[in-house]
Amino acid sequence: MINFRFHVVSLVAVFLALAVGVVMGYGVLSQPTVDALNDRIARVERRADSIKAENDELRDESSRLKDYLTGLAPHAVSDQLSVSTVVVVATRGIDDKPVHESVVLARQASATVSGVVWLEAKWKLGNDDDTAALANQLGIPTARKNTVRDAGWRLLAERLVSGGTNGRDDLLATLQQSGFISFDTVGGPDTTVSRIDGRGAEVLLIGGPKAAMASKQSVVPLVGDLVAIKAPVVVGEVWASRENGPRRGALLSPIRGSDTLSRTVSTVDDVDLTQGRIAAVLALADLTRNVVGQYGIGEGAGDGQLPAPVSP
Repeated sequence: MINFRFHVVSLVAVFLALAVGVVMGYGVLSQPTVDALNDRIARVERRADSIKAENDELRDESSRLKDYLTGLAPHAVSDQLSVSTVVVVATRGIDDKPVHESVVLARQASATVSGVVWLEAKWKLGNDDDTAALANQLGIPTARKNTVRDAGWRLLAERLVSGGTNGRDDLLATLQQSGFISFDTVGGPDTTVSRIDGRGAEVLLIGGPKAAMASKQSVVPLVGDLVAIKAPVVVGEVWASRENGPRRGALLSPIRGSDTLSRTVSTVDDVDLTQGRIAAVLALADLTRNVVGQYGIGEGAGDGQLPAPVSP
């Protein structure tokens, strides 16, 4: 007669057999599997170490090339601007290091450069008080902010390529006092913004995607006003990557895409790089020979990274 104890013993025997089978199977099958997995892990680790070593080598090579190019830059531009005065204007918000290095490089090319005129964020005219303040500094009636700002760009363009003064009524001085511009000599001789003498000067105007003002509100209208008074202009971009930001060269597209401006204004879309700053200085030199080009590595840079060498 089959009783409850028989069922219990049978179930225990079944589970015991399963347990023994699992243990025996693990002992037989696991070692090759573990060895294979260990081999695969070892191969991946060796590949990762190899890639890391390659990356380290590439970083070292990139650093050496960067240092080499930085050392080469003064020689590449030597005496290219020996009879030139350059007025440098930049939009606040972009990285100031490439701007300062552009000033230094222009000086190494023998140009006379007082410093950098920074266009401050106040030009956005974000409130009525700022609009009224700018109109007052310009000596015009208060009007819509776009009208006042456009008048400001026009008068600023005229002053940038005019002679310096010693008076407080100088436009650059009044704009500085009211917070619309600031001035940095970048280690040059101690001077004031009112002493900037732009007669016969070339203008290097530098913006970028991180500027406090949109390019269409600042760089583009100011360039148009400078061209209208026949001032030679190079426009540079200090590019910086940002989420959903414009591609390199996109901010220069209103100039590069204009039949009029592209024939009179040179552009450089990589002033954030050493080669771009070299290109900007050489482009300024080319303007004295009526040579215009669109340089860089971004969209619309149809003339390569650097201006062509001048034939002897």
